[in-house]
Amino acid sequence: MSASYRIEKNRPVPERQSKFPWAKMEIGDSFLVPDAKAGVYGARIRTAAAMFKHRSPTPFNVTIRRVKNGYRTWRIAP
Repeated sequence: MSASYRIEKNRPVPERQSKFPWAKMEIGDSFLVPDAKAGVYGARIRTAAAMFKHRSPTPFNVTIRRVKNGYRTWRIAP
């Protein structure tokens, strides 16, 4: 059984979407992932940051710390 797909030309590739605000962050900025979502997003934050770092044209480093009400991620100097 062979699927039939229509080939389309000149379709732009959509911009990447991220759940996290990596591109808008400056050194010293942070965001909080509340406890309610921390279990779901804990590993995803590290993976997403590593992927963004790999694609980023500028140096990009983050640190993630457990805080009273969730996990906080800071952009830090390279």
